[in-house]
Amino acid sequence: MRSVVVTTLTLLFFSGFLEGVWATDAETVDDGLLFDEQEDLGLILYVTGVPQLKKSIMKSLCVATAKTVSSMACVTMWSDGALVKSTTENPVSALEKEKVLETLQKILSTTEGTENAKINFEQNLEVVATALHTQKNAPLNLGRLDQARNTKDNEYKYRTTGKGVTVYVLDKGINAKHVEFKHRTKGNSRVSYGTRTFRSDPSCAGHGTHVAGIVGGLKYGVAKDVNIVMVQVQPCAEKGSVQYLLSGMDWVLNNVKYPAVVQMSLLALGTSHSLNRKVKQIIDARIPFVLSAGNYANDACYYSPAMVSSAIVVGNVDSSDVINKYSNYGSCVDLFAPGTSIRSASATSDTRLVVMTGTSQSAPHVSGVVAQYLEREPWASVKDVMDQLLATATRGAVRNPKGSPNYLLQTDLSPLSQTVTASIDIPGMSVTPGVLDPVNIFQSKLPEKETVFSVSNHQGGILDYNITLDSVDGSDVESWLSVSKSSGSLEVGAEDEIIATFNSTGVPQGVYQADILIQGTDPDKPLHSIRVLMRHFCGELAEKEDEDAASTVEMLDIEITDKRPSSWGPQLPGGDPPSLYLDAKLVFNVPVVNDDPELPFPQMPQSLSMKDGGFVDFLEPVEGELCSAFHVRARAPKQDAWTGGNSVCLEVLDKRIVDIYEELVPGTELCGTYDDKPQAKLYGAYMTYSSDEGLFTDETDVEILAAFTEEVRGVNESQFYVEIDDEGDARISHISKIEGSKSFYQLTASIPEAFYGQVKVGVKNSIQDTTGQALQKATPLTFTRIRKPLVKHTSYAVRDEL
Repeated sequence: MRSVVVTTLTLLFFSGFLEGVWATDAETVDDGLLFDEQEDLGLILYVTGVPQLKKSIMKSLCVATAKTVSSMACVTMWSDGALVKSTTENPVSALEKEKVLETLQKILSTTEGTENAKINFEQNLEVVATALHTQKNAPLNLGRLDQARNTKDNEYKYRTTGKGVTVYVLDKGINAKHVEFKHRTKGNSRVSYGTRTFRSDPSCAGHGTHVAGIVGGLKYGVAKDVNIVMVQVQPCAEKGSVQYLLSGMDWVLNNVKYPAVVQMSLLALGTSHSLNRKVKQIIDARIPFVLSAGNYANDACYYSPAMVSSAIVVGNVDSSDVINKYSNYGSCVDLFAPGTSIRSASATSDTRLVVMTGTSQSAPHVSGVVAQYLEREPWASVKDVMDQLLATATRGAVRNPKGSPNYLLQTDLSPLSQTVTASIDIPGMSVTPGVLDPVNIFQSKLPEKETVFSVSNHQGGILDYNITLDSVDGSDVESWLSVSKSSGSLEVGAEDEIIATFNSTGVPQGVYQADILIQGTDPDKPLHSIRVLMRHFCGELAEKEDEDAASTVEMLDIEITDKRPSSWGPQLPGGDPPSLYLDAKLVFNVPVVNDDPELPFPQMPQSLSMKDGGFVDFLEPVEGELCSAFHVRARAPKQDAWTGGNSVCLEVLDKRIVDIYEELVPGTELCGTYDDKPQAKLYGAYMTYSSDEGLFTDETDVEILAAFTEEVRGVNESQFYVEIDDEGDARISHISKIEGSKSFYQLTASIPEAFYGQVKVGVKNSIQDTTGQALQKATPLTFTRIRKPLVKHTSYAVRDEL
């Protein structure tokens, strides 16, 4: 017989007190005594503290236990333990357990050399032996997982089977009745449906069935005992949409059973910020997310959610470790796995197999290995999972990885150091909801928010727990997050309601993350962890409660001058050309992302542009601002005021800036008005005759048009003058604003009837604009009054924009 070593983590139950105890030594046992994959209800007894316990004593304990507990039978004994197997589906009650302890203690008290003995027993234990399982005549893809050098030996060696781990497969469907998914001992299917949004059809469940078969098929799968949950995220007859994926992921977050893995062999064709965010949310909930790299022979970083750095992205190699020509590659790929000509379960029959190729087939290999690891380490974080994958992977085996990290998947064959248990007597806890939505706080309107979660004891025994806060981003978590209870004690079935309070007072604007850790009596094993996120926004602009809504930006505190401010430093050699100088503040309603700390602004300088040939001189964040504010200095060529040159426009280019929701900020034009002194021009628009020699008229009441660059005030006859070479009474006799215009006036210059010669009409500087600025000096209008009768008047059309 072959021998295997069993090293076990046991739990001591005595008078209702729970204590963790390690078995003292590993024991070598025969095949006939190995209870690997035991699933029947029963008691597994251990006696520690007795170096040389006779097998006869262990037999006495085993038989005595069986007699004490109804419907139990002593089936196996070994040097320090025994298996008492139940013949019913009823667990051992607390009263029966006390009787067992009492009986066994009596036996030990009368046995020589057992003074220091302690009795340990566990109910419903799932023991994982460290025996090395070997699958003969295995497919090449599985055989490749257990060897550093590619020998193609058709043997698949593994130590764990993913027992107790749930893999959530996001796909179109699974044929749950396929023989590959049968439970090895019970015979029922290990596949269940989480969501079934669309009609199931074997013709479109082929992809999901094949993927699931690689994850956990009995013969063609990596993790032989893993539980699989189908999360249907694509309709049968249509292409999928991101919204379907998001809904399926939300279902996982709200219904997850730990330890868990998400397996998705789907990609978006391009970038989807909402999809990236949701994948991060799943990972933040301590669920590894395994993803296919894609089959576009392109850089995986171009596709969502493969661009998410914390996802586990898998490329495809063939049986010779050569990267498949269609596999995506690049820095976003974490490792490679077999994915070419892979045989697995088919949806069209309960026994049929089918061969497929793609990164869709590579990713489930990794999901299976992750499930194997989580069977060993159910409390492992996502980072622990990634570190383990890379630590056990074969480095440098992939031929022509095209700039990708050169790691090839390998299953962990190292011996186990402990037993994974699932005892219904271990006091347990559930947290509702398992994931908290991000909290948005707007300082000026709502500086504080509360959210509630509950802790309940649902498994048995007294549950004592402590709550601690652990910063994820390095911030002082206690400055912005608090909980209403730091500890508690729960009876069976009891529940505590915990209030988490987010406070932004005195906290700079930004994004903050922390973990709320709920720990039991074993400080090394947090019973649950909740990732929380607070976004602290500026409250001066419109709130953005909807993450998919467009961000907004405004330009405030605008100052524009036509003289270079001294604070700008020296001018260009030879002096600046005539320019308008803008000094202002750009304010976004939510924080914007700057991935490069060397740059003062996201994607600088490509994110901003000046219209009319100007450029940005200076840009940096405004220190101490609650808002996402940036100080900007820019200049533009000074234009003639008559052509609309009193505006300076800064353009935020479309989709160049990313906000903290990972939404692209839409383009917009932000303009400021230069308040120059008003200017005026006089036109002889109604003169009877004009030529290269000037304007001529034979009238005594001459109509003149006065145009201003902007609206002015205080306009009357006294603000104008008429000069002639004679001492006669020449004056402006009438003035009126042209109907429909803000800055155009019609004047009547009255000239003495006896006067003939040159006439000059001008504007006085006492006229002001609406802000009180005085009129710039204007050029007078000159014309000549002559004796000779001229042609009939000509009509003119006057436009406001002259």
